[in-house]
Amino acid sequence: MKVCFVAYYAKSLAGAEKSLLSLMKRMMEKDIQLVLVCDRTCQLTSEAEKLGIKTKIIPVKPYVYPRNLINSRTYLAYVAKRMLNKIYHKEMYSFLKTENVDLMHINSTLTCYEWAAVADKHNIPYVWHLREFLGLDHNNEIIGKKYFISLIQKAKNVIAISEAIKNYWSPIIQRRIEVVYNGLEIENYYQQNDHSFDRENIQCIITGRVVEGKGQMDAVKAISHLRDKGITNVRLTIVGYRGESEYELKIKYYIADNHLEEYVKLVDFTSDVKPLLKKSDIGLVCSKAEAFGRITIEYMLSGLFVIGSNSGGTPELIKEGINGVLYSSGDVSNLADRIEWVLRNIGEAKLIAKRGQIIAAEKFSMERTSNKVLDIYKNI
Repeated sequence: MKVCFVAYYAKSLAGAEKSLLSLMKRMMEKDIQLVLVCDRTCQLTSEAEKLGIKTKIIPVKPYVYPRNLINSRTYLAYVAKRMLNKIYHKEMYSFLKTENVDLMHINSTLTCYEWAAVADKHNIPYVWHLREFLGLDHNNEIIGKKYFISLIQKAKNVIAISEAIKNYWSPIIQRRIEVVYNGLEIENYYQQNDHSFDRENIQCIITGRVVEGKGQMDAVKAISHLRDKGITNVRLTIVGYRGESEYELKIKYYIADNHLEEYVKLVDFTSDVKPLLKKSDIGLVCSKAEAFGRITIEYMLSGLFVIGSNSGGTPELIKEGINGVLYSSGDVSNLADRIEWVLRNIGEAKLIAKRGQIIAAEKFSMERTSNKVLDIYKNI
């Protein structure tokens, strides 16, 4: 079987891109032939080529726009973009035919749906991977949504990365969706955290894109709340800071205005957070609508105690008191209380963190995920 994965340009290797690369690697090991298409050269295509996967760049652009920028001009731009994208239909089909592709795997809702249109026209079966809430986590919206829905309804299978994503999309696309949790290469993330909670200061960490939806400000305010209560042995590291957005600057100013420089550290984006996780005790997931939460599993595999918001897909990964704890999303005081509970119950927290590490290794391996995806392929 030969599968064409369809992805979209990404500035860096975020969760969706890392999951795709791991999935493609496992598929190759299962004797599935692969090609990858993308609209631009990026780190994803470079890493795929290192795996020996043939890549093709065809510059069709997606029809996803920030909600706050959608207006009459946006719709005019959409019409023009559709006309331009259709110019590439012949090249898209020619590539699929030349490569003798048996199945197309569309990796995201952010991917241009013209690929599905081409596949549908030429009777090439395709599956669609739903990885985003769009409006809830990325504040985006698809233009031409009616056509998008008609195409996704024709997919041979639709995969969601969590029950939360499935529940979000089911009433919209009105068809069966199969949940397949993201998997990780366990050996790449598993590490012993021998000094967990033995440091002078308890180290909290929150990683990911520094955007409002990820809730980094909640974490900063929780640290401030604890400091004001006289709890001064807690530190926070925010990984992913670039200083490019208004939200990032807002966090920086809040730290300065509240004299938190000693308590909160801003670290630039890094593709390898493993060394930073090894120096941490508590992993925070403050997202308002996390589609899955790959970093949640990375925290667990690194032996961290995980505190997550009770929203999006996070409650599917964190079972209260079993492998972490939850707090009320957006409730800074509740988050601070959860951190304080850990400080007062170190022994129990260590046991929960260890249990979380074991559960994550058993339940979220890429081998398990790739087997489920392969079963989907075979049943098409």
